[in-house]
Parts: sequence; C-alpha cells; structure tokens
Amino acid sequence: MRSSQVYLQEKEQLELSDKEKRLKTQGKAKEQQQATFEKLACETIQYLQHEWANHKTAKKWGSSLKAYAFPIIKHEPQTY
Repeated sequence: MRSSQVYLQEKEQLELSDKEKRLKTQGKAKEQQQATFEKLACETIQYLQHEWANHKTAKKWGSSLKAYAFPIIKHEPQTY
C-alpha cells in the first residue's frame, strides 16, 4: 500500500513538471509573438549599456533608432 502511495505521489510530481514545462513553452511562444523590433532593440541597449565606456552611447543609440529605424520597422515581429 505504501509503495502505491509513493508511486501516485511521483506520478503527480511528474504530471506537474510536464504541465509547468508546457506552460513555460507556451509563455515563451507568446512572448516571441509579442516581441517587436522596438522592444528587442530597447532591451538590447539596456543590456549592453553597462559595457559601453560612455553613458552617452546608450542615449545616442536610442535616439538614432527612434529617428531612423522605429518609424519604419517599429512593430515588425522578431524572434530571439
């Protein structure tokens, strides 16, 4: 009887684990669908700005993208 309880507990844990994996996959797919050029460009600037020697570099990149790229491809879907 005890072994059947352990088996059921392990089975439930595996089912939960599988469900969590499916939800994460669905979440990533949804996030990728919502990823636009603008969003990814801003995230990239934010991620890289600590590596740049001058804080003005991030501002310059942001200004350039806003002026030239975003008006044309702002809402284009992108993948990671």
